[in-house]
Amino acid sequence: EMKRSSEHLLRATKEREAAVRKYKKSLGVLKGIQGSIPSMMTTKSVITTEVQLMNVEAKKRAAVNVDLRREVDMYMSAYMKEEGVGKEKGVVYQFSYAEVSEP
Repeated sequence: EMKRSSEHLLRATKEREAAVRKYKKSLGVLKGIQGSIPSMMTTKSVITTEVQLMNVEAKKRAAVNVDLRREVDMYMSAYMKEEGVGKEKGVVYQFSYAEVSEP
């Protein structure tokens, strides 16, 4: 009976020591992770700020694109009107020339 109790105690002691080693290892990993959290938070903050700046820049560029499109539309409209006037003048010139060149 004593031998069995001794073996049981030895086994329980080994299990306890293994559990303590596992706990200490886990505690070391936890401390390592907790130590890296502040730098990760700083990195997150920097990235968040950069994303916000990129969004602001994207909105500015979109506004510039809208302005450029309006300006191009104005120039195209003016060009098309001028082109139309030029065609009308060309037709009038051709008729005038035809009248003058006839004997």
